[in-house]
Amino acid sequence: MEKSSPKIIVIGSGVAGMAAALSAAERGAFVTMISRAEPFRSSSSRLRDGIAAALDMAGECDSAALHAADTIKCGDFLAHEKRVKAMCEAAPGIVELLARMGVAFERTPEGMVRLTRPGGASRRRVASAGRGSGVHVLSALSSQVLRAQSMERAFLMPGWEFLSLVQGEGGACCGVVAQNLRNMEIKAIAADAVIICTGGYPAIFARHAAAAESDGAAAAACYAQGALFANPEFVQLTPFAIGAAGKWRALPDAVLAEGGRAFVDKDGRPWHVLEELFPQSQGLVPRDVAVRAIWRSMKEAAMAEGSPAKAFIDVTHLDPDFAEDQLPSFFDACEGLPGLDPLHAPVEVGPAVFATMGGLWTDEDHSTNIPGLFAAGSAACQYHGAGIQAGNELLSSIYGGMKAGSAATAFSRGTGAAGAAPSAMLNAAKSREEDVVAHIAAQEGRENAHAVARELGELLFATAGIEKDNAELKKSLAKIGELADRFSKAPLLDRSEWANAELSFMRRMRQRLSLAKLVVAASIARDESRGSHFKPAFQNRDDAKWLVITKATWAEDSPTLDHSERIELATKPDERAY
Repeated sequence: MEKSSPKIIVIGSGVAGMAAALSAAERGAFVTMISRAEPFRSSSSRLRDGIAAALDMAGECDSAALHAADTIKCGDFLAHEKRVKAMCEAAPGIVELLARMGVAFERTPEGMVRLTRPGGASRRRVASAGRGSGVHVLSALSSQVLRAQSMERAFLMPGWEFLSLVQGEGGACCGVVAQNLRNMEIKAIAADAVIICTGGYPAIFARHAAAAESDGAAAAACYAQGALFANPEFVQLTPFAIGAAGKWRALPDAVLAEGGRAFVDKDGRPWHVLEELFPQSQGLVPRDVAVRAIWRSMKEAAMAEGSPAKAFIDVTHLDPDFAEDQLPSFFDACEGLPGLDPLHAPVEVGPAVFATMGGLWTDEDHSTNIPGLFAAGSAACQYHGAGIQAGNELLSSIYGGMKAGSAATAFSRGTGAAGAAPSAMLNAAKSREEDVVAHIAAQEGRENAHAVARELGELLFATAGIEKDNAELKKSLAKIGELADRFSKAPLLDRSEWANAELSFMRRMRQRLSLAKLVVAASIARDESRGSHFKPAFQNRDDAKWLVITKATWAEDSPTLDHSERIELATKPDERAY
């Protein structure tokens, strides 16, 4: 007999989480949303590039087929074609839905949505909403979730941290264990299905332009409980990030599309590297192509001059009124930084980790290999392949969240497990997490966990970032083992029983070490260069061997990697030229 009101838990309150909650609630489920922080502290709020859709508002003769082709090519052909096409076909409807929810997309004088061309795209197709598209989209979705809560179809639990899954017979997911970050209460909650929407793991790298919470801890916890993790080796960097007080801000791709110019300072003169290397596209190329080109040019300039080279974004040649009108998100990223005046001087930029393509393995309906566990957004590996095209971050999160919410509700009505989760099972899961807390509290030694985290981030950025070398990666793998040993000798610095952020950090640090080991191990295994994964010793793409998904299974010593799932493409991959 079908359940009339399935109970679904959504972990994460970013764009993907909001979309999943709405989708499930609209289908009659009661949704509980658990999140560490308020929605506007998520990485979704930092997305400035807008949302991609083939609206054809600029007479570009665009189509969903062209959008899909550009997406697949930007991802270096490592995404299933059928799934990408379905997302691109849904994109115009999603933009229309957001507009009806109140998202004020930028308009032309004729009243049409104004579009920009992202790097690596053949058409203008990114719709933006002023100075922060992610914030506006998140605001529209969250208002609808609050409306669902007022109608008693949803319940929001901000300030609660996901710890682990409650698993029943055969490993099926039948709830979660979470902790209140204020009074530190640990609670096990039953559910028919769980959807993980906690974002990617860029924050485990030293230089990143994501929210501090984007460290993949929730996905890593599911991975440790049996969920497959896919494509962890693919990490997206942007060459256009501004460093400020230890934090990095990513500049939107639109800055180049609207006339901004990137250059490397060589012999005191601007060297317009991207325009020189890619004249056909006027230097507007995907982030992974751009970051390697600029990185190599900076090294060449440094060798010639005997001192470190610098890269810049220049908009000083643009009309000030035009620049401020057409590039609001660019000026938003620069706002509040001392000594920065983009209209009168070029802005110094550098590479930083922007996003990750890896995540929990999911099928077409966003179901993981664990029955009852679903994933969407950057927590899942689905639509981007080996590289993300600007504008697809928001699109994939909304579309994936909607798919996951629908699939989780359908699953719950048939075989949901909440009714089969006895109190003994919930109590056992809760006790397991209390034991973890006791273990962390019992750690003794003279190490500092924050120093270990800093060294881990620097190690990953240096060896698993822009360029990768097998010998260095193997050293990194050994070094991660040493860091894990040092972490085990780091005492808990704060033993208070109220709002203990240190305890949360220590627990998440365990997951960071697990993810770091996974990223490096998968990078060693893939001996080719594809998208964001680049090895100078293997500079060519190897479709015969490596047109496959990396699927990792957790193991105590090192992950078990499986490369048996081949990518489904209707045509043979061509050269990725721009």
